[in-house]
Amino acid sequence: MDALCPVCREKELVIIELGVGDHELVLVSCAACGSRWWRRDGFETQVAEVVELAATAARSTGRRKSGRPTKTAS
Repeated sequence: MDALCPVCREKELVIIELGVGDHELVLVSCAACGSRWWRRDGFETQVAEVVELAATAARSTGRRKSGRPTKTAS
């Protein structure tokens, strides 16, 4: 990703890519000013959408916040 920080125009960015379900999420953080932003499937998105996507993916895989599978009734 060839980008500049939208706040301070710095080129030194920390980029973390991860897949959630069928989506590619990217967290970009500016090393100079600390600004952070998210991209989802190549487009800028809000952190609330990232959280909802992660929660939906966790529910669909049967996992709780702890990362352990949920228990099913016998």
